[in-house]
Amino acid sequence: MPGHSLGSDVRIAFERVPSHCKAEWLSLKWPTVYRLILRFVLFFVAVGCFAPQKAHAAEPAPYVRPAASPRLILPLAQLVLGPLMPVSPKEDPPALALHIQGGALIGWPGRNTLDRLFVATYWLRPELSYEYRRVDPPAGTPPPAGEYDHRQGHLVSLGMGAGYGNVMFLMGLYSARLVVGAIQNTKAEGEIAFNPAVGFRHGLSGLFLGSLFSLNLEHQMISLRDVLRHEILFTVGINLAMPGFVRLL
Repeated sequence: MPGHSLGSDVRIAFERVPSHCKAEWLSLKWPTVYRLILRFVLFFVAVGCFAPQKAHAAEPAPYVRPAASPRLILPLAQLVLGPLMPVSPKEDPPALALHIQGGALIGWPGRNTLDRLFVATYWLRPELSYEYRRVDPPAGTPPPAGEYDHRQGHLVSLGMGAGYGNVMFLMGLYSARLVVGAIQNTKAEGEIAFNPAVGFRHGLSGLFLGSLFSLNLEHQMISLRDVLRHEILFTVGINLAMPGFVRLL
């Protein structure tokens, strides 16, 4: 309405309030009320801050593949076959030698597959070997002089090789082995008998295509019945542990 204001409306509304309600309203101590409200607010804030909260499971750390070792160990299970040619005494006939060799190639070419295949490095080759030899002189060949017959022999060797090269193409090694065993070379009461043999074998080896194939040229000295015998072996080998090598890459 004209001539009215907000203040006059509030005053008129206040005048209509019953007198006993006005007395109670005016008797309140407003600073005390404010303090009570503030205390309630602070209480609820404190409860919210210090109340135990539900623990969240920590996120798992991302998987990090451990770095591969630069060392590489390749298994060896070789079949090696070749002629055995006596050098001294020259009267001995040639023979055929079969070797079954077990061991490993240990090198440090690198951590990844390309390094392991193509990087040249130093290698060690511990080896345990069994040798079977067989002598069958050609027909018409006169028997060896004396009591030597050399029908067959069984030898075991243990040694170590060292060399340089890469896995994929070529690895050259020099190996030395101690040899013990027995060889048929005497006759006792008309029967062939075994005599103990002790010796030493050393030589050079070339390994190709991840050690799948090998060529070996070796010199062997065997002490048999107080006679030192010298032999040359030229052998070719194949590594039957090639599937294990592929898995290591």
